[in-house]
Amino acid sequence: MSAFIVGSGLVDKRCDNKQGGFVNRQPLLCVDPNRKRTQRVVLQCRSVEWTASMCLLSVAGCGIMSERSTKLGNALSGPVSAMLIGAVISNLGLIPTSHHTIYRMIQSTSVLLATPLLLLKANLFCLFNPKSSSKSSTKSLFLAFSLGAISTVLGGLLGFLVTNSIFRPFPSTTTVSPSLLSAIIAKNIGGGINYIAVSHALQVPDTLISRGIAIDNLCGLIYFPLLSFLADKVHVNGSTEKELHKNPIHQSQSAPIDALDAIFCVLLTLCVGYISRMISVSYAMVIATGLTTILASFGSKFLTKLQTPAELMGSILIYMYFAAAGVLGGSLNQILNWNLCGALFINCVVLYASHGLVLYGVAVKLLKLDKQNVILASNANIGGPQTAAALANSKGWKDKVLVSMLVGHFGNAIASFLALFAHRLL
Repeated sequence: MSAFIVGSGLVDKRCDNKQGGFVNRQPLLCVDPNRKRTQRVVLQCRSVEWTASMCLLSVAGCGIMSERSTKLGNALSGPVSAMLIGAVISNLGLIPTSHHTIYRMIQSTSVLLATPLLLLKANLFCLFNPKSSSKSSTKSLFLAFSLGAISTVLGGLLGFLVTNSIFRPFPSTTTVSPSLLSAIIAKNIGGGINYIAVSHALQVPDTLISRGIAIDNLCGLIYFPLLSFLADKVHVNGSTEKELHKNPIHQSQSAPIDALDAIFCVLLTLCVGYISRMISVSYAMVIATGLTTILASFGSKFLTKLQTPAELMGSILIYMYFAAAGVLGGSLNQILNWNLCGALFINCVVLYASHGLVLYGVAVKLLKLDKQNVILASNANIGGPQTAAALANSKGWKDKVLVSMLVGHFGNAIASFLALFAHRLL
């Protein structure tokens, strides 16, 4: 009888021969001839897993460096920079791409683990807490955000009808995928984590995931400066300060992260991920969103100290996800080809325009809501909680920073479910 103990690249083999005892330690491939082929395959798979993980972490690091040190990277954001870098080096053949299954496994695992980590601040009870800001201001911002979410859904549906009616007669042009559009709707209500969750729930191909986030960010590069320009026209008292970074990776920590808190974060996200997959594999990330929102709302007293390490680890995992999306996205010609992405670009333009016009017309002109709150609500819809808080801080609206982030986290909690509802209407 033979016993194999795999570790440190060696195997101890116990023999059934007459002498008994142990044979000298041999290299891992020198094993029972009947299992030699199987061991080689296992070794090759392990080698590919390590290589793929190292490559994705390297690309994620390049994305962080690009956002920190270049204007283009800062404009695109770190995750999108990581995705584009992954696509470029994949097209140049500088990264091994033959084992797509390994990359997809890392991709799906990283985003499932990142979902609970990034939503620990989604405490819905804080949304109407008068201690965070005045109740009237909070309700006004919440109402504006809700209108923005509805206008995003309506804009996506309108854009889908417009683009399909325009491009359907042209067989050479690809129409918009309803599943991809639903993911973009989720992103423009909550954030990137919702885009990923809906993409996986609806099984959007990797090429479409890369194409969708690239086109959406192109529209965002036009929309965010417009919001900043409108914010400058709003008269408020207070000095303007330097804008906060969008990502917790770039924020200096006032205190070192405690190892025990980090362990609890990992344990929590593993438990949420396991339960979510037990309920449904296809909708695991959407279920994880709901479970984490419940935990963050009812267990905020115990989870507050876990938020800093959780957000840092979750952000790193999101960078890895986008790096893998770039590697798996296919050729750059497919991602940026007008025949393939022209309809999607027009759909996104209609979505953004509808969101802005409906929000401004209904919230400002009809309901007479404060322009400050409308601008921050729109930023929270399109960019997520971090960008909304950054805008409030950069314009000197100090009383709006926390509530903007809370409303953005509310968007994270509801975006995936609204997008799945919109998918049923497409």
